[in-house]
Amino acid sequence: MSHPLDNMGKLSILPRELRDEIWRYFLPHEKSSVGPLNKMTILRTCKQIHEETTALIYDKKPFTIKLSPIFKRRAWFGIETCRGLIRDYEDGRETFANIPFSRFREIEVEISAPRSRDQGQLICLFHKALELSKILSKQAYLPSLQISLVDTDKSSWTTEITKSFRGSDGRRKYHKSFVPQGSIHPASSRSESLRSCPHHDYDFSVILQPFYRLHNVRKVSVTVPDSLQVYLEQFGILEGFASPESEALRSDELVQRHLDTTFILFEDLLDIIQGQTAGMMRLRRFSKWFADSNGKIPAYLPELNRIHNSDIDATVDYERILRRYVWMKTLNPMSGKIQLRNAQNRAHILRPTYNESSVETIPTPTTLTDGWSPEEWYDYYPLGTVGLDLQGT
Repeated sequence: MSHPLDNMGKLSILPRELRDEIWRYFLPHEKSSVGPLNKMTILRTCKQIHEETTALIYDKKPFTIKLSPIFKRRAWFGIETCRGLIRDYEDGRETFANIPFSRFREIEVEISAPRSRDQGQLICLFHKALELSKILSKQAYLPSLQISLVDTDKSSWTTEITKSFRGSDGRRKYHKSFVPQGSIHPASSRSESLRSCPHHDYDFSVILQPFYRLHNVRKVSVTVPDSLQVYLEQFGILEGFASPESEALRSDELVQRHLDTTFILFEDLLDIIQGQTAGMMRLRRFSKWFADSNGKIPAYLPELNRIHNSDIDATVDYERILRRYVWMKTLNPMSGKIQLRNAQNRAHILRPTYNESSVETIPTPTTLTDGWSPEEWYDYYPLGTVGLDLQGT
């Protein structure tokens, strides 16, 4: 019986450490002035070389996924390459379809803090985390998962507050402390179900929530800035991931209920809040409402139907959904009204009209008679769409 190294020729006499250095040269890396862009054809040489090179790819470095609160259509997810550079991808389902997650030593999800003055950033980040958690939950097995909440130059997961008091000597003194950032306040919620979610009014808790449903992970750890560490422990956030005591919190039904309620709250807020990120998230929602020219039904409408067919709330605001639907049809860039207008007058506000006083079902994902194209939406509204309620509809 032949030895695995026999197929490697004279390379077999070299020690493994030296062969690893040779394999590293052939592995792909980003274009630069340092060296050429090599391909993965080395993996097809023989079984032994395939095993040794894949070990270098998967075992030595974590697979890092970056989530940013900034809306960029072509950069929904960011993946850190082996040389520390970031490649952006629009569709996570296609990007991660053939990635062998179980081979990596660790999966790292790095999440940048949203800006508190731009509520749309938290909603954008929540949708990214929600989509990523769905993708990861479909994997048969995941190694260690590291979730890192990081501050940026312009945003932080906490906010600094200063309190004044008089000391024993009668002089006024000041005490500085940090509290978790909260872009969405409890008063914004019309749902008793959401108010029952643990600490739902804190940004960091809202973003960690989608990852609670991952049961296929060997180990989950969360790292946060020092200013947030005490709250992570105080609120028992880590108990939502992996411990026998947190079985009730981790139940799929309860977690899904919290996620669905947050989803609906954010959908309602998108109708009214201002800011560029909110405008782009509204644009993304409208562009994904109907089937495209290929008949591919986007995920938004089936997800909305699934949630509203559940029992998360006793009352479903179908009238609000109808207004949103008619507003979307009115803004459709392929509609007759839009096509007749001059491009310079795009800022003119179109008033949606509808006669229905109530509706009991959500409009189905069929193709509009005027035509439908997600690309047309982004070309026509490069800065996003205005809020529905802001127009008095």
